[in-house]
Amino acid sequence: MTAEGPLDFIQRLAVLNQAVRTLMLLALTGLLGYGGYYGYHRYVVPARELESVRAEFARVQSELSDSKKQIEQQTVEIKKLSEENDRLTTSLRLIKVDRRLAYLTVTDLGPDPETGEPLMKVLFTEVDLDGRQVGKRRIFTLKGALLNVDCWLAKFEDKYIEQADLVRGTSLCIIRGIRGDKDTVLQSIDEGAAYADAAPGSDGADPRPPAYQTMGQISDLEQKIWSDFWKVANDNQLQQELGLRAVHGQVNYIQVEAGATYQLDLRASDGGSIRKVDQPPAVALPQPDDT
Repeated sequence: MTAEGPLDFIQRLAVLNQAVRTLMLLALTGLLGYGGYYGYHRYVVPARELESVRAEFARVQSELSDSKKQIEQQTVEIKKLSEENDRLTTSLRLIKVDRRLAYLTVTDLGPDPETGEPLMKVLFTEVDLDGRQVGKRRIFTLKGALLNVDCWLAKFEDKYIEQADLVRGTSLCIIRGIRGDKDTVLQSIDEGAAYADAAPGSDGADPRPPAYQTMGQISDLEQKIWSDFWKVANDNQLQQELGLRAVHGQVNYIQVEAGATYQLDLRASDGGSIRKVDQPPAVALPQPDDT
């Protein structure tokens, strides 16, 4: 066995040193690899997941914002449709509604003792929107069997009825006089005296009939119409400015029966009409104090 020389010792020391360095390098590589793996799963993956969650959250928020805008738009549209439906419903109601103006009850019907011609006594009762008596009840003695009721009418443009306009949403009517078909003089409803074709309110009083006066202060529109009715009727430009489509007089008449009650109506979209009432209300029937 030969003795180991210094050269051999140095060679083995170099090999050992190389081995140690290799092991250290492997350990370091492993440590770095583990650190990278740990760091990737500890930081990178959660960060990516967080970013994904944020993106999804932003998408959901955007969708919610769009949905909110759609809901707001739909709410506005629904409100408009509801208002339009209410307007149309009111319009249809106004077009179809008949407002009671007065009751006329034939308290007596028979031949005139002097002439033998038909003679009738008619109880006139004007009523308000609720069918309650307004003003004084009057009894007229008329010649003939045909009852004639003379009115002044102001009809507004249809568009105001369609729009359910509170001022112009219905025709206006004043009952001016009453007579029988054998009468030569029309009797004024206001006083029961001879009819005078003067503008109502020319004396400074409220020109409206009692039924209209119960609805509050007279409007400028009504004042213009009734204060100079025939001027309005002959002035097309003025009618256009007031929103009127027709201004004229109208006579409704019917052959009466003894004891029968007749109702004078006014339709919003049209004029007046007269018809028999099978079951008249108490307000239309004669009372002991009627004169």
